[in-house]
Amino acid sequence: MKVEKGIISGKQLMFLIIAHLQASTLAIAFITGIANQSLWIIILFTFFLMFIFFLIYLKISFRYPGKNLLEINDILYGKIIGKFISSLYIYFFWYVATANLRFIADFFSTFLYHEISTSVFIISAAVVLIFAVRKGLEVLGRLSVPLGILSIISTFSITLFTIKDWDLKNFLPIFNLELNKIIQSANLMIAIPFGEMIVFMMFFPYVNEQKKVKKYFYLGYIIGFISLISVIIRNTAVLGNITSLYLQPSFQVARVINVGEIIVRTEIIISIVLLFNSFIKICIFQYASVIGLAQLFKMRYYKSLVLPIGVLMSTFAVSMFSSSTEHGYIGANLHPIYALQFIIFIPIISLILLYLKKNK
Repeated sequence: MKVEKGIISGKQLMFLIIAHLQASTLAIAFITGIANQSLWIIILFTFFLMFIFFLIYLKISFRYPGKNLLEINDILYGKIIGKFISSLYIYFFWYVATANLRFIADFFSTFLYHEISTSVFIISAAVVLIFAVRKGLEVLGRLSVPLGILSIISTFSITLFTIKDWDLKNFLPIFNLELNKIIQSANLMIAIPFGEMIVFMMFFPYVNEQKKVKKYFYLGYIIGFISLISVIIRNTAVLGNITSLYLQPSFQVARVINVGEIIVRTEIIISIVLLFNSFIKICIFQYASVIGLAQLFKMRYYKSLVLPIGVLMSTFAVSMFSSSTEHGYIGANLHPIYALQFIIFIPIISLILLYLKKNK
């Protein structure tokens, strides 16, 4: 018995994916200091690499139509091992939501409202997130469409306004990176923006156009990628080698925009877009963790879990990092290693088990 009765359209799934990828421009700051002006190449490489793993995700999902990731784990691994693996995924989804909540709170308290503490932003955002997740998947899907369109328009408008400030010499030397930095950068891109899309295996059963899931999944991925890489190219073209010196390059680039003394202070637009996209992304992962927990304990409804999970999430977000510097270090060095088991290793094992069961 499913704990979620709502459904979303294929287009809404697409915009949820776009919002997820656009929200990851915050996390790109982790990678900028490693890859420097070659970051766009790393992103392009991992974009094509992830198609292999997406094929695995979709193959597993379509083999068991109407089942989400956690239900498939029970089938492939058995009840005991399957529930253990599912509990790890639930914690992974919850951790990503919590870390992003802390990230967006650090951003606003650092760049816009210095006099307000991070905890105030976290608690305020948590209240809105709890309300949104309780409203259900359908509301989240409908909300993602206008916010996604607004984000795409603002991203490409700001990129257009900065073209006069571009210097193509900022891309030189091309790919002047040591092998360990290439691997670390690619690992980060797989773990944070692209690999996190495994969460949408929790959403596939609720799409009303099952035959078009693959189409809209890839459309969302491609559009989100184009938006993401346009931001990276824009930041590099404007800032060059000093990009890595800024905690948020996109925010700094927006500050240089001045079109006839009329269009100025566009960093406010950047802030609003980041807030909208981060809100959608956190809702996605919070929703996945709540739905997963309800399934794990065989509950009929999930809404009773939203408040305690949200309170736990906000409490942990306040204390999980002593500073944004520590957050950046863990995000760049430790989290990618932890995340790979959920993004790569377990799905590969699941695919092997799928074929073994099929042949048997």
